Amino acid sequence: MNLLLKPMKSAIALPLIAFLLGCVPAQLIADGIPTKSAIAYLQGAGELDRRGEYREALQKYQSFLSKPPVQVTPLLRGYIFKQMADAENGLGDYAKGEVNAREALRLLTAAHETNTSVFATAEGTLADALSEEGNYLEAKTVAEQAVSVGKVTLNPQTPSFGILLTEIAHALDSEGEHRRALKLYQRAVSIMANAGPGNRIGLGTAYVNLAGAYLEKRNAKKSLELATLALATWKKVQPPYNASVFYALGMQILSYRKLKSYRRAEALIPKMLAVSASTLGPNHPDRVVLLDVAASVYIAEKKYQVAAPFLKQAVELGKRVLPPGDAVSRTVLTNYSYVLAKLGQTEEAARVRSESGVVSAFSEQRR
Repeated sequence: MNLLLKPMKSAIALPLIAFLLGCVPAQLIADGIPTKSAIAYLQGAGELDRRGEYREALQKYQSFLSKPPVQVTPLLRGYIFKQMADAENGLGDYAKGEVNAREALRLLTAAHETNTSVFATAEGTLADALSEEGNYLEAKTVAEQAVSVGKVTLNPQTPSFGILLTEIAHALDSEGEHRRALKLYQRAVSIMANAGPGNRIGLGTAYVNLAGAYLEKRNAKKSLELATLALATWKKVQPPYNASVFYALGMQILSYRKLKSYRRAEALIPKMLAVSASTLGPNHPDRVVLLDVAASVYIAEKKYQVAAPFLKQAVELGKRVLPPGDAVSRTVLTNYSYVLAKLGQTEEAARVRSESGVVSAFSEQRR
C-alpha cells in the first residue's frame, strides 16, 4: 500500500491495494495435507482474505492452528502465519502483520524451506507491512529478495508473481524511482489480465495500482481511465465485490481534481467515504488518507471552510490509529495548518504547524 507524500495543499497518494489469493499452494499439498476437508478449509479462508473479509479469514486461520485437523508441518505453519500477516495488513494492523510475516519467515528458515513459493510470498507480505510502517528502505530490500526467490519458485506468468512485482514497484515508488515502478505495475496488469476471468479481483486491483502510478506521472486522464476500468472489472465479479471499490473511487476523485473537474470529484466523495467506512470500519488507517483526499478537492477549489472538517477528522483519527512520527500524520497536519491559516485562524494554525514539526522530528528519529 502506497503512502507517498505530496507537497502541501495536495493529498497523500492513495494506498496501494494488497493482493490476496484464495488458492492453497501446490507445495503444501505435496508436503502432506492429507485430507480434502483441510485443503477446502484453507482455500475457504484464503477466499475470505481475497474478498476483503479479513477478520473472518484471520479467525479461521487461528482456529486451524489451535485445533489442527491434520499434522501441521513447518511449511504449512509458515504458510498460515503468512496468511495471517496478509489479513492483519488488510485490517491496517501493520505491526501485527510484520510480526506474523517475520514469524513465517523464521519458521520456514528453521525448516530449510527458504527456496519455496511460500517463503517468497511471505517476504512480499513483510515488505507490504514495512512500507505501511514507513520503513521504505528495508521494504525495498525485502521485496527485491522476494522477487529473487519468486523467479525460481513461481511461474512468472501467475498472479502470485505479479503480486511480488507489485510489492517491489511500491517500494521503488516510495523511494522516488517512479519510472521503474511504472514498468513493474504494467507487467503486473499484463499478468493479471492473462490469468483469466477467475482473477477479476486481482486484475481490478492491478488497474488501480497502475492508475496511481500514472497519477504520480501527472497523467490524470490515463489514471481516470484505469480507475474506471477497475470498477467495471469488479462489477463482473460474483458474488459482488466491494472490498476495494473506495480505492478506485478515490483514484477517480484525485484524477478529476487534477483535471479540474471539481463537480465530478465532489460528487464521488460521499460514496467513497461511506463505502470505506462500511468496508474498513471507521478506524482503519487508510481512512486518514481518504479524508485527506476528500479535503484536497475543496482545497483546490479554495473552499477552505468545507475542507477543514475533513482534515480535522483526519488529524484526530491519525492520532488514534497511526504510529508516532508517521509520515501521513505529518502531511495531514501540514495541510490542516494551511487551511486554518487561509481561514484566518492564525493561532490554531501555528499550533497545528508546531505539532507537525514535532511529528516530523519523531519521524526522523525513527529512520
